[in-house]
Amino acid sequence: MSYWSFASDIHLPMLDLVEQLAKDYRAMGASDSRSAGLACALRVLGQSYPEHPAYQQEWRP
Repeated sequence: MSYWSFASDIHLPMLDLVEQLAKDYRAMGASDSRSAGLACALRVLGQSYPEHPAYQQEWRP
């Protein structure tokens, strides 16, 4: 069993929280003062998942 199959089987709450942050980021405008900090936080969180099929190389540091 791969890690991602296992993770999806147990439905980790942390992944839900990261997804909510990503949704919030997509919904906010560039003029929102929080957007730069949230973008940075999402890039840092995304660095933990380079093996995930949806990982994008532009998220690398």
